[in-house]
Amino acid sequence: VKMQNQYEIELVGDLRTEIIHSATESKILTDAPLDNKGKGRTFSPTDLLAVSVGSCMVTTMGIAADQFGIDLGKVTCSVKKEMNLKPRRIAKLTIVINCHDEIPEEYRRNLELSALNCPAHKSLSSDVKQETEFNYL
Repeated sequence: VKMQNQYEIELVGDLRTEIIHSATESKILTDAPLDNKGKGRTFSPTDLLAVSVGSCMVTTMGIAADQFGIDLGKVTCSVKKEMNLKPRRIAKLTIVINCHDEIPEEYRRNLELSALNCPAHKSLSSDVKQETEFNYL
């Protein structure tokens, strides 16, 4: 029986994992990073955590925009991850979200708050420093 939001993960060799989304059979590969005994051929597990936060933030903004009845248009997000060595963990995420400047001023703060309150962002430990910048270009 396949359930929504269930995942299967297999270590397939060379510190690479294959992740399968059970409901859709979609696959993601991860590699250990070059600085931690891996080959760095694709996203590392901590890369996925970092980009999950950015992806969740812009998705949540899209949901909020739909609720406000406004067109969010093209939104881009860049994420910079900084690691702590001891203990090895994500120390800081710097996130820049770029939106078009035609988004009405009166909606911008609520869109930003929706992003900052997305589930992935809220799931991170307070030990992870987060800097977020919103630009309207």
